[in-house]
Parts: sequence; structure tokens; C-alpha cells
Amino acid sequence: MTLSDDAQQHRLAELNVCCAENPRDPVARLICKLTFYLTKQSTAKEFVEHFPVSGNLDPFWALDIIASVNEKPNSPDSLPPLFRPDGPTSSYITELFRLVTKGDKPALQKYLQLSLRADGAFAEDMADQVEKLFFEHPDIVLSNWDALKNNILVTQNLQFLLPEDRKQQLRQKFERYCHINERACREVIHALK
Repeated sequence: MTLSDDAQQHRLAELNVCCAENPRDPVARLICKLTFYLTKQSTAKEFVEHFPVSGNLDPFWALDIIASVNEKPNSPDSLPPLFRPDGPTSSYITELFRLVTKGDKPALQKYLQLSLRADGAFAEDMADQVEKLFFEHPDIVLSNWDALKNNILVTQNLQFLLPEDRKQQLRQKFERYCHINERACREVIHALK
């Protein structure tokens, strides 16, 4: 709550002091890294480099629960304003996905690694984001197809979770983009059968 308040009030010096006081707390470190990125005190490159995808991710997955500090758990109003509407874990994932949609290859690698460790609502949200990537950014998909096709969850979602009408829409969409990368385009279309 303190970090959110400091960020919302543009008290960056106080925010930095608070983060400097908690260097060993894994939850505080994660919240500080996200806050630094959201307040533009760290770059996209730094955000991606320090994005947690290996080791013990329990603190990362628990951020949303920990951040629900008011009396109405699971309500958007229970979250500190900086992390609304979905919480810090979701904010982390959303920010990483935004970088993916801009063609950031290291962000895509981290995103794909994280997707393999996600479960429950986070896994569902990430699957929805990947579907959105295919529908809204076919150029990004084609230029990164080799990485995407090697992620078992991406290929399973394409083959088994998408309804046939959505697959058909995607096949038609990718047909229009085959001039970008013919091989990747044909492989995407084949994966959608």
C-alpha cells in the first residue's frame, strides 16, 4: 500500500527508500521491481531481465493475495490503486505481454517460460493473451513462430482449446500474412487444423 501511495503521489524518493529497506524480502523485491517499472524508474529491458521465471515462484504467484489489503478480499477495491484492477501478479504478466505485442523477443521468451509454470486463473489468462496475440498480432507470431511452436502449451491451446470457427478465422487471417514468412505461415495454418 505504501509503494502504491508513493507512486500515485509521485513520491519517488520515498518509494526508493522503502524498497532499499527491504532487499531480502522476496515479496517486497517483486513489488518494488514492478513499481519501478510502472513509475518508469526502470526500463523495459531491465523489467524483462529481472522478470521472475525460474526458481521458487511462490512469492510471485501469491502477490495478488498478499496485496488484497482492505476488508473486501477479491474485490478490485481491496487492491492498492497502482495494482488495480487485477493485482500485482496479473499486472506483471500484463506488462510483460504488452512488451511481447511490441515484438520484444526477450519478453516473449520470459512469457513462454512463465506460461509453463502458470496454473489456474493465471494459466487461463495467459492462454487468452496468446490467443489475442495470434488474432491481433500475426506479424509478431510469424516473426517468433519458432519460439512459439516449441512451447507445448501454445500448440496444445491452438489445437485443442480453440473452437473450430476461431481456428478457421485464424487460418484465413494468416493466409493474408504469408508474404512475411511463408514457412512459418504454413506451419501456423497447419497447427490450426
